[in-house]
Amino acid sequence: MGKDQNIEAYSRMISVGLLAAGVAHEISNPTAFVKSNTAYLLRNIQTLKSAENLTEEQSDILMEVLDILQENADGMARIERLVRELKAYSRPSEVIGPVSLEKVLESAIVLTWNRLKYKAKVSRDFDSSISVRADYGKIEEVAINLLNNAADAISSKGKIELRVYKKGRFGCFDVKDNGSGIPPDKQKKVFDAFYTTKGDSGTGLGLYLCQKIVSASGGTMEMQSTPGQGTCFSICIPLPDPNAE
Repeated sequence: MGKDQNIEAYSRMISVGLLAAGVAHEISNPTAFVKSNTAYLLRNIQTLKSAENLTEEQSDILMEVLDILQENADGMARIERLVRELKAYSRPSEVIGPVSLEKVLESAIVLTWNRLKYKAKVSRDFDSSISVRADYGKIEEVAINLLNNAADAISSKGKIELRVYKKGRFGCFDVKDNGSGIPPDKQKKVFDAFYTTKGDSGTGLGLYLCQKIVSASGGTMEMQSTPGQGTCFSICIPLPDPNAE
């Protein structure tokens, strides 16, 4: 690819990123309204359903309405997740510098704890001395996505093992779960855009965007998975250049 083609391709990437950010922003507000209104209706219809003197027909209608509203709530949660992923990917990298992998993972745990605490025990094996050259917010988003995926893969009472270590000129972190694992015929597709193993609850963009973020940082993202035993994602990002001013 020639220089002009590289410039054109880079320009298209910037345009797509700006478009994604704009779309994500425009979706956020109406999604918040629908989510809030749906939650309000769910609470109040649930109260009505518990009322006395309802006919069988009225009770059936309220049950049907509750099912529809719950589907709406699930759909809103999926849209919110998609918007968050698009915003994380499209957000310009403002600060590239030393990023403590321990700090990133601890922050990601806090931000996902409401999901993790019901699913698994989280263990840590961190080398606190390791920092990498990256954008803190984007690497944090990768860690959040991987922790959410680990929680999704575990039905209950599982474990998630986190590790930070050095590998050559890279600082690395692993997110390992003992969940359902991924079948061999699907493992090569998990980084493809819009491919998901989660059915309607997945956006198909999470791992795709994670890989793009890691690659843009000069790093690598690898996966090992065994059905019925779990999955491990390994992220390696270059260490800061000790000779850089």
